[in-house]
Amino acid sequence: MKLPSQTKPITSLFKSNDWNKYKDLLELIPQPCFLIDPITLQVYLVNTAAIQLLAIPFSNTEQYTLEDFFQGIPPDWLKNYQEGIPIILSFQNQSVIEGELKCCQVGERNKVLLLTFIPNHNQQELVRQSDGLSRLWTLLKWIIHLLQTSPNVETIQKSLELIAQLIGCEQAWLYTAMPDDTALINSARFGEKPSLPELLPVDYLIQYQSVTIWSNPEPPDRELIQYAIQNNQNWMGVLPLGDIDARIGLVVLVAQQPPKFPFTVEQWQLIAQFITVILQYIQQIRNLKKDLAIQERENLIYRHIHQNVKDGIIIIAQNHQILKLNPAAEAILGYTAKEAVQQPIESFLISEENLSPFIKNAINGVSHDQLHSIRLFRRSGQSFLADINFFPIIFDQKVSGAVIIIEDRTEQEKLIKQSMRMEQSAILGEFTTIFAHDVRNPINNMSSNLQWMSRKMAQDDPNQIIIQRLQQNCIRLNDLMETILSYNRINEIEKEKIDLGILVKKVIDRQQFKINQTNVQTYFETQPDLPYIKGNQRALERVFENLIDNSMQVMWDKGGNLAVKVHSILSKENKPMVEVSIADNGPGIADEYKDKILKVSFTTKQNGTGIGLLISQRIIQAHSGVIEYDSVLGGTVFYVRIPACETVNP
Repeated sequence: MKLPSQTKPITSLFKSNDWNKYKDLLELIPQPCFLIDPITLQVYLVNTAAIQLLAIPFSNTEQYTLEDFFQGIPPDWLKNYQEGIPIILSFQNQSVIEGELKCCQVGERNKVLLLTFIPNHNQQELVRQSDGLSRLWTLLKWIIHLLQTSPNVETIQKSLELIAQLIGCEQAWLYTAMPDDTALINSARFGEKPSLPELLPVDYLIQYQSVTIWSNPEPPDRELIQYAIQNNQNWMGVLPLGDIDARIGLVVLVAQQPPKFPFTVEQWQLIAQFITVILQYIQQIRNLKKDLAIQERENLIYRHIHQNVKDGIIIIAQNHQILKLNPAAEAILGYTAKEAVQQPIESFLISEENLSPFIKNAINGVSHDQLHSIRLFRRSGQSFLADINFFPIIFDQKVSGAVIIIEDRTEQEKLIKQSMRMEQSAILGEFTTIFAHDVRNPINNMSSNLQWMSRKMAQDDPNQIIIQRLQQNCIRLNDLMETILSYNRINEIEKEKIDLGILVKKVIDRQQFKINQTNVQTYFETQPDLPYIKGNQRALERVFENLIDNSMQVMWDKGGNLAVKVHSILSKENKPMVEVSIADNGPGIADEYKDKILKVSFTTKQNGTGIGLLISQRIIQAHSGVIEYDSVLGGTVFYVRIPACETVNP
């Protein structure tokens, strides 16, 4: 900053421009200063402090030498001026004041010497100011150290302690405004003896707009000073914190005696600014930590959504390059994020339709309604239906990229098809039930008429053979209609507690007559204390009759062994179940048939319908069980597993 200059040239040599650069320099020095020639001792310039001190009547024609101001300067001192010398400053033989003269070189090649005169009456003040500045510098270094760490409430506590020690007072209190601005609360303190209350009126921020220093015996003109007097304190300093139009608190210093090193008002204000900076910095740190915690929580939520959402999310930059791909998008498209990042989106989002216009519009800040039923292609080349959304990413009113959200509708498509098949099956089931019910009566009528015709004919009548075949066909058709009706009534069956060991044994006993007609040996084993299952006895008998009959038929010609075992097991979920295994040593199931077993209308029997195993499977499913099988060349085992009840067979 350039000060208004009263520096005067005292010689005609000043007409040279070489001295202009020293004029402002001298005005920055608060003590009287003289710029002289080291050889001629002519005085070239003096500053405003010297003019005001000596009241020099300057004239452009006058020339002054060093002896016009100072007498008794040792001849060799100007050549060796490391220390100051005591001297009397005078002008025109008039004594002015005693003091100390200091000298230093200014300029290049010893062209100019700068003499500074320090009057004796300023020495004590200078020492005091120097000590105050030293203490302020110590405080400043401490503040800088604190700001380089992580400021907190403890930082304020240490700062108050340091200020109290530098000033020489016993107590230091910090008051800050409460969140509701109803009072000032003590936020930190230094000192053992409490002399101030925890709360102060909030209007103290208005009363103490500037630094207030009180010492006894000055009158206590304010209420806050009364607290100091009541506690035998003789000195108090109140430092307002914050800007003039936005005070945030007060620092109150209390001592029994005035500080040995009192500060100027400006220095007190500087101390208050130090504390203000720390408070504001702590508040900023708190706000930043709060914002950071919110941001981290939002990022955690975002990462959780990004990682677990079922929809594919792709983030692209304005240059169409992929920035991020979530796991769902990887699974949907078949590409890893490592492969896709920094690659153009057009290489991965492949469709039968042209999606480029929608991508460009999103990058330009235009959102679109969801595109429905778009057929995309996976990495494998397989196509699938998807719904796609394009959203621009806008920060600070600028578009920085776009988000593409892909909803894979493959499962929905499967569910729709499955629902349609179920609906068709329901309609077909209803139709077949009506058909079977209506057809069964004519079949029974035909069977009755054939029996009547057979009785009217002679036993050796050749037509008896034709009638017998027709009756067998009627029986077969009637069984088929009954099977169809049973298939559609499976979900309506009533259930009770059943011992599967007893039930299976009854089925084998009923089949014994047919078994005796073959060369098949049967083996049966059941577990004692077998758990009950909950089921329908007639439906389950039908299942085991069908499975045992199938095993017997594959061994009909050559004979074999039929082994049936009933015992309890634990499922994969560690739940109790009852398992019935039916094993035969027949030829086994051919490989080309294994994928067709338990499917609709599959049979290897010449006159079979293929519906027997399907009905058996539906019955077991209605009992929450499963039918499985193992088959190799030379044998087959069917496993029927049904959940057990908690109660066991006594």
